[in-house]
Amino acid sequence: MNSSSRSSPEPRHACGMLAMLALGAGLAGLFTVAGAADIASELGAAQDHGDETPSARTLEAEALLLRARELRATGTFDDAESAYQDAIALLESEFGEFSGALATPLVELGETYNAAGRHLEALVVMERARHLHRRAFGLQDPSQMDAIWGLIRAYHGMGDEQESRRWLEEVELLAQRAHADDPDALLAAHARRAAWFAERGFGHAQRDVYEQMLEIQYSELPEERARRSALLREIAHSWTHQTPMAMRFALDRRSARRVTQREPRDAAGQREAHAALEAATRLFEDDPDAPVDELARLSIAWAHWHLVWDREPDEAITRLEHAWALLEDTPELRDEYLGRAEQVYFVPPVSPGHRARGEPHRGYARVAFTIGPDGRAHDIEVVDADPPGMIDDALVDQLARTGRFRPRMSDGAPVATPGAHLTQRFTYRVREDD
Repeated sequence: MNSSSRSSPEPRHACGMLAMLALGAGLAGLFTVAGAADIASELGAAQDHGDETPSARTLEAEALLLRARELRATGTFDDAESAYQDAIALLESEFGEFSGALATPLVELGETYNAAGRHLEALVVMERARHLHRRAFGLQDPSQMDAIWGLIRAYHGMGDEQESRRWLEEVELLAQRAHADDPDALLAAHARRAAWFAERGFGHAQRDVYEQMLEIQYSELPEERARRSALLREIAHSWTHQTPMAMRFALDRRSARRVTQREPRDAAGQREAHAALEAATRLFEDDPDAPVDELARLSIAWAHWHLVWDREPDEAITRLEHAWALLEDTPELRDEYLGRAEQVYFVPPVSPGHRARGEPHRGYARVAFTIGPDGRAHDIEVVDADPPGMIDDALVDQLARTGRFRPRMSDGAPVATPGAHLTQRFTYRVREDD
């Protein structure tokens, strides 16, 4: 679009005013629910810039959008869909069917369809939203990324990984062009892609994106060592979870059984995770002004590495005690980082075998246990299972053998955490005569 198009009566801020765009704020592109105060602030800002007072239709549409977001957040997708459609109809009557003001509400409607598993309908809506973004704000405008991410989720939900990957490449190219002079925005766009790969267990693709981000940081933001350290910690974290993440996705049963038979110290990624943490550590060597917060996080990351790959927890405990000492003057951070136990590693059992006939069914098993000061699971017992006897014993065995937890710290020392729970869900098939 040329500059005269951008100065037309349809303001660019319409998407922000009418839909409170929040997709790009987080790694995974999650929506937030705007409050009434936020609406008033947005409208006030629009008036300060000389825009006309919002009409009754605009305000009614804004109220409907707020309601739609609340319904979507609670999983009431049918009612959310109706509210979104009513809001979009009001905006169409106010601004016209080709207005950019419709784009973000359409994206939110499309994400509602995605969340409800109605991916074909999501594709139609996201395509329209992307077209409106490009028409209103330009072919290379980054605001269309939210619609593209909706397309990616829709194609992935339909099982079309080829199209999903194609649009992932498109969003990467768009980010490179749109944010060529803004390394922070480019890093945020890459982080969103990395989160997408991480959520789906594509560890190698996730780390490829992290390597791109490291290159940008080294070349464009060389002084921001804490950010590089945080990214190196994420690379180590990705390697640490390489084996458990593989169990979340399709494996043939023989390979899956082999994975469950490995001890944590035999998992892939030991050297790679160690190298990433060493690189992060070198960033702060002999630096008396190194940020204490990042040093504590790094010490905790080292503790996680030792919990997984050492036979005994001694070195891990030493690292946690060091982190506790570093945060002595910031008790709120100490409680946030170390005041609760956290799962570091766990390989779930293989789901029950598929039988010859019948529709797939879902089941679960739930266990209670104590996380010991050594970071292991103790006193494990099955508290609920449906149907019982399917993976109960296997879950107890896998948790005892592969479960690794960062223990809760109190007064500088690890302590037991009773009452921990873990629920493992699985699918299975039944014979027609069962």
